[in-house]
Amino acid sequence: MIEAGRLTREIDILANTPTKDTFGAPIFTYTTQVAQTFWADVKPISGTEYYSVDQPLSELQYVFTIRYTTVITPDHSMRVSYNSQEYNIQAVINVNDADVRYDLICNRVTT
Repeated sequence: MIEAGRLTREIDILANTPTKDTFGAPIFTYTTQVAQTFWADVKPISGTEYYSVDQPLSELQYVFTIRYTTVITPDHSMRVSYNSQEYNIQAVINVNDADVRYDLICNRVTT
């Protein structure tokens, strides 16, 4: 059971819709898959900093807790949009296999 008042942040689920450019190469873009708004509890869980090609990068991990839905698939082709930023979905956890809530484990890489 999810406590009333815990899901206070609006998020959108974005789906990968591959298209092709003029040369036939795939272009990966994300569009809003659903018209409904998901309400979520958002918690940062970890962060790391590292260098890649002499540039400092940081990777932040978040957990987005939402009510159970059949819209989300656990196949890395979806993202979460929250506060005008996009987060890659790394795992979809059906908590206690009870079909009550999902924990979406997501990361965001920033430069």
